[in-house]
Amino acid sequence: INGDARDTAYADELFYVRQAARALGHHDPFDLTVVGLGGESAAPLQDSDVVLLANTASLDPGFAQALRAFVVAGGGVLVTVGQNTRPDALSRQLNGLMPVQIRSRWVAKDEEGKASRLAGVAVASPQPSLLKGMGLSGGAGLLRTRVWSGLNVDASTDVVWRLKDGRPLLLEHRLGAG
Repeated sequence: INGDARDTAYADELFYVRQAARALGHHDPFDLTVVGLGGESAAPLQDSDVVLLANTASLDPGFAQALRAFVVAGGGVLVTVGQNTRPDALSRQLNGLMPVQIRSRWVAKDEEGKASRLAGVAVASPQPSLLKGMGLSGGAGLLRTRVWSGLNVDASTDVVWRLKDGRPLLLEHRLGAG
């Protein structure tokens, strides 16, 4: 679900996901079906393994219920954060799907206190089993990632990867078969 579709490729929420799909090619192909926010009821959940909520403000209530059933039946949900992400709406709409309570959104800031991508936080090295589970042998490119926006959450368990400053980067939680 593309929460902020853009005409310019580099500015679009899902540009780099599309690039990853092309880069993986025959090694680990996946099909990316993009649905714009507001049209999520048309998302082909029955044909999907994972739903990516990319910078969404809020979801259609019917879709949020269908998403819960999708996860319980074995699907996955991945939430990425951006300027449109509304933690209050996500907490309410994904109640029971998220393994943690979402408190607020954070943005990296420079020394003057201004939001800045250059002030992004580096990722910590994850457990080797996480990279192996992703099909990566070393993950060197992934380990150069810097994060400049995220969610503040109450998380002491289910954290499988952190940023270098200790904040959770990736949480994993089972719900039903998903």
